[in-house]
Amino acid sequence: MKLRKPLTYDGEAVLKEALKTAQAMYDFTTNRVKEGLVQQSDALNVKVWITTVETNLAETKSNIRNASDYLSLLMGKPYGTLYTVKKAPKEVNAVMENTAIPGNRSDFEAMKKAIEASDLMIKSSKMSFLPKVNAFGSYQLNDNRMLGFGADSYLAGIQLSWDIFKGNSTKNRIFTQQIERNKLSEQLQSQQEQSQLELNKTNRQLADAQYKIKQQQTASASAAEALRILQDRFEQGLVNSTDVLRAQTQLSEQKLGLVQAVFNHNVTSAYINFLTANNK
Repeated sequence: MKLRKPLTYDGEAVLKEALKTAQAMYDFTTNRVKEGLVQQSDALNVKVWITTVETNLAETKSNIRNASDYLSLLMGKPYGTLYTVKKAPKEVNAVMENTAIPGNRSDFEAMKKAIEASDLMIKSSKMSFLPKVNAFGSYQLNDNRMLGFGADSYLAGIQLSWDIFKGNSTKNRIFTQQIERNKLSEQLQSQQEQSQLELNKTNRQLADAQYKIKQQQTASASAAEALRILQDRFEQGLVNSTDVLRAQTQLSEQKLGLVQAVFNHNVTSAYINFLTANNK
């Protein structure tokens, strides 16, 4: 089953990369210790770093399994299935800014239908003020012979009725219905204004997310270059393992920051689509 790529999977990839780098550094440091070129403390520092990364990676994998179990529960499936995700694109495409909420959005249309129904109820109540007119007629055949048609009679008339004693109750009912109708209209207008306000705020959040992604990409590239330089200097014996591990930590943090920025961008973009979607 393919799901929207969550933040946990990206974090797992960053930790795996960091662990691979740390293990390679540990092997290098251990060999240098045997040759007497590096102190044992450097190897121990790297070992501590490996243990920390392995612990974080184990927690991340547990979170993935927990999320999969929750999905299995929601879908009524047996536990134990590990769900995978779609691969996210390396670059985030710019999203066109939606500046207006569609007036025919499904929730707005439902409110409009409720207002139309209220108008019909008010019209029906107003019609009760008018008098009721009933037309009637009858025909009688009177003769001493069957089918003689010697005498007949008919009766026709119109009955007019008007209940004037229910005027106040009808007037009060119409007044109440008009109040309810006005409440629906105000609720619709308020809902549209709040949705527009939310869209404006989300558009600004999307612009901030796009800017954050660019900043994190630059920071990640700079941190990767700093780590490469320190690794070269460490191999030459010019710096100790602490400097390299600090640079590795910085790179992992910047990569996780980039992952978080992309995640925020995708969530914000999806929310804009939700606000501007027409689900009719």
